[in-house]
Amino acid sequence: NIWLSERFSLWIRHLEHTLSHSNSDYFVGNKLTYADMAVFHVLSATEAQFPAQWEDTDAPLLKDFYARMTSRPNISAYLNSDRRIPFAGDSMM
Repeated sequence: NIWLSERFSLWIRHLEHTLSHSNSDYFVGNKLTYADMAVFHVLSATEAQFPAQWEDTDAPLLKDFYARMTSRPNISAYLNSDRRIPFAGDSMM
């Protein structure tokens, strides 16, 4: 998979770098925004579609961000509900 071998680490490093310069626990400002939800969705897909690569990723800020997001009460409730549709296995959707 060329995306995994050539693009995945660049993409993760970019998100890690962006979060490191936000001076916050969020990507934009000091509260949850659509940007944070979009990144969370992408990270959820990454974890589901590429679990080994996500596990091996050296991105402590992103992993902390992801853990904080999954522990938010409403997000946690959704993730544990039957309303959540599993990822298809062949895309980020």
